[in-house]
Amino acid sequence: MESDADVETIVDLMESELGPSSRKQDGSARTKFNSFLKKHIDRNLSITTITADHITKDLFGKFLAFLFKDPDIHWQTSMSYLSSIKRQLEEVTGTDLFRSDPDWYRRCRRHLQKQYLMLSISTGKKLKQQAPPMTIEDLRSISTILFLRNDKKSLVDRTLLNNQWLAIGRSSDVGTIHFSDLHWQGNFFLIDVTRNDKKSLVDRTLLNNQWLAIGRSSDVGTIHFSDLHWQGNFFLIDVTRIKVSQQQAISIFCSPICWSIDPFHALACQLLVDPYNTSPKVFSQVTATTTDAHVAAYINRLLKSVYDYDHEAKLTQNLQSHSARRGGAAFASSNASVNLSDLAHRGLWSMDGFATLLEYISPTAASDQNVAKVLGGWTDTKQGGHPPTLACFDDESHHTFTRVSDYAKAIRLLHFAKISPKGFADCLTATLLMYYRDTLKVSPQHIVHQEMQRVHATLSPICQCQEELLDWGSKIRKRFVMDNILALPLHIVKQSLSTEEQAEQFVGIHTFADTLERLLLGHQQLVLANEELKNMMRQILDRLSSTPTRGSSDRSNAAPEQARETEPAPTNPLRPPLVGQSWPAGLTTLKGKKLSDFLVQYIMENLGSLPKDSSNRGQKDCLRAVEILSYVADLSSIPPLPPSSCEAERVRWISAMQRMANRCELTLVNGLTRAANGAQGQRNRRRSGKLTGIVKGWSELTDQQRAAFRLMPRITFSGS
Repeated sequence: MESDADVETIVDLMESELGPSSRKQDGSARTKFNSFLKKHIDRNLSITTITADHITKDLFGKFLAFLFKDPDIHWQTSMSYLSSIKRQLEEVTGTDLFRSDPDWYRRCRRHLQKQYLMLSISTGKKLKQQAPPMTIEDLRSISTILFLRNDKKSLVDRTLLNNQWLAIGRSSDVGTIHFSDLHWQGNFFLIDVTRNDKKSLVDRTLLNNQWLAIGRSSDVGTIHFSDLHWQGNFFLIDVTRIKVSQQQAISIFCSPICWSIDPFHALACQLLVDPYNTSPKVFSQVTATTTDAHVAAYINRLLKSVYDYDHEAKLTQNLQSHSARRGGAAFASSNASVNLSDLAHRGLWSMDGFATLLEYISPTAASDQNVAKVLGGWTDTKQGGHPPTLACFDDESHHTFTRVSDYAKAIRLLHFAKISPKGFADCLTATLLMYYRDTLKVSPQHIVHQEMQRVHATLSPICQCQEELLDWGSKIRKRFVMDNILALPLHIVKQSLSTEEQAEQFVGIHTFADTLERLLLGHQQLVLANEELKNMMRQILDRLSSTPTRGSSDRSNAAPEQARETEPAPTNPLRPPLVGQSWPAGLTTLKGKKLSDFLVQYIMENLGSLPKDSSNRGQKDCLRAVEILSYVADLSSIPPLPPSSCEAERVRWISAMQRMANRCELTLVNGLTRAANGAQGQRNRRRSGKLTGIVKGWSELTDQQRAAFRLMPRITFSGS
């Protein structure tokens, strides 16, 4: 008995090795085979009742003819069906027809393929209908369109497609990326791969990541924020390649002054406009699933919707989810510095033992970084790839340095709370500022700009917002050009530097590159030595200033009031002052809002303290949602938001608040689902976490059902 159980366990393990797409394909093949049996063999036969005696060469030959004559089945599908039915028949009936004569089975496949080839020649149709390869111009146009949609979802979709391109991946490779999959590496990042609204920004990131990963749709659809790892000037993404059941880390670099396809800009935009999103997934617009077909279907719908905005018909026609993988591979291979082995590892094409060797030296090997830079738009992989930074303000006045630092901190604490470390978040802030002038030209009223300006208004003292943001962006852009001067096109350098700066830094740069490189190295060493001297001087001055003298003591005692007047008032970027605060425009309607996201925003913006407006329908609905939440959560257990000076405590508070909000949403969804499915004759249907669905579901409950929620343990805030 024990041996029988062991055998069954082994069989279960073997079956579990099949991926979701393979199991789905097996089901389709069974349906087609059952249809064949009923029409041409025996009405009472099916794949579950057929025996080994029924399986003959004659029956299998008729099945081949049946597949060939079906107009809905193409060559590749028929080949997959044959392999699937052969394996399933051997498992179910134990037939040895195929094992006893393997040459006969191979001849059957070659004969069927020849028939499809002759049909292709006669009809003029391709034997294999492939997705057309996406070009980098397509990616640039799609990313621009998604940014101009001006909504949160489009920004996330932009990042999704961008990641698929960079990973040279399938759609399933990038659809499940989490924020924890991003690893900052100093000037690029690695990914671990297993409309004018927010959605368009997320969609932009989705397509961007698919390109960069040279990935399938499933490669990017499941990325989490925990998969992002900052490495100083790039970051790593942990990518789960679902189709081949493997994981790898790939590097992500910035782009050379091209905001539309820049992965840093795409990620920064989607985070900036949706700070209260509690999902750990980078692409939360893709339904939580691990099937590559689901992510591929989403990207196909997204690409189809983009054509409505392509008024100048610049896009390649009939782009599909796999186009980014084909186009990314073709584009990267056109660069002389990219080897075939580098490309194969980036896209995780199987090379047996050689792929294992490449895995040992990746992701920090220069080979993957070369591919990453080429996909990002860099032609010179040796000199380019340094990201935008805020380091250019180190030599500015103390006033400017403080304001930029406060601005970056405000954005980091609220919008980039899911991103770590601090250098990664500051790089994203610098990217937003560097491209501010460019994006302002194409869409002045974009929600990204409105949010940047809103954060700027929290700084003290208040200054001219537009002028100061543009000035900061110009300084960052100039530093970016100087850091990448050997790899940028001539026109970009000339646009970004003055005539004097060009004369000092750029004359003969392409003619005397080697000499200039040595000069720059010497210049960098001098700059470092100068910085060390400055630090020593600061330390000496600090020690002198910390030693009180009688005169200074008298002066400090004589004018304490004057000192307090000149000291700038502290700012609180996470919770704006209640004076003059109005109900958020984004909450005038509950449509599309998640309960967990709303709860975080409600607490962090202190919306409960605002006066009630009887004419504000959105406020009434939100307060109704808070009343429902009180049935399952103890909102009084939430402590005050830590001050901005305690950055680590704030980050922990936000993380704990998001966890509590997710638990509240899950508890209500499960409770409402049980209540709805408890009625006789009611079909099983799961409630969503959307505010409108929860409010509607709550209104359908009886008083007794609502009282049952009071009996459950109350959810409390936990900072651990």
